[in-house]
Amino acid sequence: MEQGVQRSASRIDEENRRLIGCRVDEVPAVRVWAARLLADHPRLDEVLLVVGEFAANAVLHSLAGGDGAEIRLLHAGEQVEVRVRNRGAAGFGPRVRRVDGAAESGRGLLLVEALADGWGTRADGGWVTVWARFNAETGT
Repeated sequence: MEQGVQRSASRIDEENRRLIGCRVDEVPAVRVWAARLLADHPRLDEVLLVVGEFAANAVLHSLAGGDGAEIRLLHAGEQVEVRVRNRGAAGFGPRVRRVDGAAESGRGLLLVEALADGWGTRADGGWVTVWARFNAETGT
């Protein structure tokens, strides 16, 4: 069972869902969209870094093309959960990698791990969902 934010119909609506086209120029637009929806969250900067990382990973790693990924922002009280779902490579899900100092990529999920209060992945019939949870206060 996937752990995370409990769904609350009064706080979740279509506005909290966005399709991400598999183009690099989508990433800044997704961050602006999330910033508008979460403007009052006390950890907005941290959430936006993770939104950008998840969106970039979806653009780079999605097999679906076109509108190949979906991002959702879920609210429960002061808690926010970011979820991105896309067609990932079969058998390969997001994972933290240890990279050397010369590597040009591979640090994004280390960032997510350091900033989020919880994060994880789930595979379902060729779809991969990655999520990160943020409480109003760090570590609560």
